[in-house]
Formats: sequence, structure tokens, C-alpha cells
Amino acid sequence: MKKIVILVLVLLVIYYIGSIGNEKEWGEIRYTHSTTNVRESNSTSSDIITTLQSNKKVKTVTSNHDWWLVYEPNTKNSSKENAIGYVHKSLLHAQSMLKQKVSATNTKVKTATKKTKTNTKKWFQGGNLYNVTIAQWKNATYSNKLATASDWLAGTVWKGYLNTPDDFKKLKIQS
Repeated sequence: MKKIVILVLVLLVIYYIGSIGNEKEWGEIRYTHSTTNVRESNSTSSDIITTLQSNKKVKTVTSNHDWWLVYEPNTKNSSKENAIGYVHKSLLHAQSMLKQKVSATNTKVKTATKKTKTNTKKWFQGGNLYNVTIAQWKNATYSNKLATASDWLAGTVWKGYLNTPDDFKKLKIQS
């Protein structure tokens, strides 16, 4: 009999030690984006228990399709007794407002950087004065004339010698 009691106690201790740190994960972390009412039940007509401040982190469990039970983030189990109360799902978001603002700012910076990179042309790019009249050539911008002339010279005996605007100046001085 004594051996059975000891065996049962040993098994209980092993079971208890094995269950430490293995709490089943539950719920989903959400954030409020404004001051949010927490209600006693899943209805706008129920009493307001408390309010959550903007950008408050909570753990949630779906109560029905539109209302979620909310808990403090470090709550260990999802029993109804541990819940703060009910919040409508439209008031809870997967990301905090701070993360969304940082993400939006990074997107704007990346977009601006891409535009800058794609709009920057080298001095010999973008010439389009190939079949134009003298009047059109005369009225064209200096950069368009330079780029068109560089295309023409690249196909002549000067190929490989004209790489910078200074090289064009040398050519001008020589002639």
C-alpha cells in the first residue's frame, strides 16, 4: 500500500512538472486605436464597465462574430471570469497605431526614394531630337540637345572617347 501511495505521488509530481511552462496558447493580441468602451455583455445596450485608452494592447477571444472578450495581455487562461469585458470587433486592430504610422512613413520614404532614382537621368540619356527641324532644335533644352548629340557621336569615330561633358568641351576646343 505504501508503495502505491508513493508511486501515485511520484506520478502526480511528474505530471505537474511536465505541465509547467506548457500552458496552451490562446487568444490573439489586438490594439485599440481610440478610447474604447468595455461592456458587461455583448451588446451596445449593456452597461459600460470601463474604458481602454488609445493604443491599449489586449488579448482577445471571440465571443460571437461581432463581439470579443478582452483580457489583459498576460492573462494565463481564457475563462470568462478573467476577462475585462466585451468590445466590438471593429474597435480592435491587429497592429498598434504606432506601428502603422511608422509603416506608413517608411512606405512614403521608399516611394519618394524610388521616384528620385527613376527620375534621375544621366547627361547622355533622354535625347529625342533625331528627326526635327532647325527651329525645333533651336527651341529644345540644352540637356536634350546634349543627349541627342551624344547619341550621334557615339555612333561615329569618337565612340569610346566621349564619356563626360568635359570630353565634349575638349572636342569643341579642338575644332
